Amino acid sequence: MNDGALGKGVLRDYWSVTTKSDNTTNAWNVNLSNGNTNNNGKTSANNVRCVRPEMDTYPALPGIVV
Repeated sequence: MNDGALGKGVLRDYWSVTTKSDNTTNAWNVNLSNGNTNNNGKTSANNVRCVRPEMDTYPALPGIVV
């Protein structure tokens, strides 16, 4: 995949919500272009990415449990 297909914003580190367990002043981040993970001080300048859960694509049918 070329960088243009990813978009320039993807080639950066993004914060996760997870604090590093043995150093609570750090949190984990991930580089979305290569999957590398690291941890940095929570005052470091990394990016954030808004996500939402997948939406159901099928309407609910009365009396049917999926």
